[in-house]
Amino acid sequence: MAVSDIEKKILLNVRKAISDYSMIESNQRVLVSVSGGPDSVALLLILNHLSSELSLQLGVFHLNHGLRKEAASDEKFVKELAENLKLPFYGFKADVREIASTYGISLEEAGRKARYELLEKVSLEEGYERVALGHTMSDVAETVIMKLLTHSSAESLRGIPPKRGKYIRPLIYLKRRDVLEFLSFLNQPYCVDTTNLGKENLRARIRNEILPLFLKINPSFEEKMFSLSNSAFEIHDYLEEEAKKVEKECFLKVNNEPAIDTSKANNLHPAVLKRFIFNFLLIAGVNEKRISSEMVDEAVQVFLGQKKSLDLPGRSRLVRRKHLLLASPKKKELLELKPIKIELPGKAILKEAGFLLEVSLLEERPSDLLDGKYSCILDADKVGKKIVVRSFKEGDRMKPLGMSSEKKLQDIFVDEKVEREKRKLIPVLTNEDGRIFWLATLRISEDFKVDEHTKRYYWFRIKLLEE
Repeated sequence: MAVSDIEKKILLNVRKAISDYSMIESNQRVLVSVSGGPDSVALLLILNHLSSELSLQLGVFHLNHGLRKEAASDEKFVKELAENLKLPFYGFKADVREIASTYGISLEEAGRKARYELLEKVSLEEGYERVALGHTMSDVAETVIMKLLTHSSAESLRGIPPKRGKYIRPLIYLKRRDVLEFLSFLNQPYCVDTTNLGKENLRARIRNEILPLFLKINPSFEEKMFSLSNSAFEIHDYLEEEAKKVEKECFLKVNNEPAIDTSKANNLHPAVLKRFIFNFLLIAGVNEKRISSEMVDEAVQVFLGQKKSLDLPGRSRLVRRKHLLLASPKKKELLELKPIKIELPGKAILKEAGFLLEVSLLEERPSDLLDGKYSCILDADKVGKKIVVRSFKEGDRMKPLGMSSEKKLQDIFVDEKVEREKRKLIPVLTNEDGRIFWLATLRISEDFKVDEHTKRYYWFRIKLLEE
């Protein structure tokens, strides 16, 4: 069958993006995130066309956000599209409004949070090495404009990366109008998100008002923004590399708290110094989304001795003492977790510790049993259906992985140099009988590990709450 000019153009650009950014290797399993909109529908059709050429195994993911009356019909459309292409379909529903309310974030952020968590879950459980997303060059331009309007640092020049870990964007060399022309040529229907057509939110206004204005002034504006974004990523990567070199020399611990030996970080270029301080704020426990350019500038002043101290979000403050920059607790409060009973699989917010605990049930043995620090895979039948999450109690014992006898949690804390005032904030997870199977962030129990008899698996993970 002859290939049209528009198809040639589309396939050429997608092949080039895949090659330029080493997005996909032969024989890989790729999970395609499909909302039903034009970009994701085009992405699925293109990857399906290339699947034989690249020896790909595709799967289709869809999340029903439950925000629009058309959500159910969108889900049905994507499911039928997957079935017509004879591809496995993974459909989910999420209460995005509840997520937004729980975490105090926007609906857009809540939808993104739910989507990426489920994409991570499916890719892990089903063995997909890559997750393909439908962002185009037009999306990059919109993102850069939005960041310029809402941020004040050079970081705002970074748009959307073509590839980040397992997440790839094969349409990144295409513009939205290319995608629409392609679908029109194929007479391929797609879903329309009416919220993208109006002016209800900032991104919609940028898409429908601001970007068209820039394109009238310069028809190559999207290419310019894409090039600018790529340059910003390159500069960011270079500064990160230079900052890491300095960190090896001068990051240290004082009384088990993060600190900087400022005498070993003299004469840094201002851009490297700011990146260096940004990374230190992360180590000090500040959520990345809370770190503004103003906060970094103030922290640099403390580093240089121009300011005595700086209170940080949470329980830390920056203090300059002689040649040391310290991230010290504001108060030495002996906080502890309120005991929580959880029926598995499930989730719980551990507010006092600033963690979110999530537990999923896996029916097949994962290739990676994880490290037992912030996530672990345990035998579901050994753990049981109900668990308790609580603080450490005097006399608590567990049998750490690899050991034949029990050990006091107190001794584990001493071995790991965990400060006394922080011990009550480390989640202790027990089964219904009160036996400890995970000392979160530190150890898992030998008695609950996965073995050759395990039939079902619990995937435990804790994440820092977004402040």
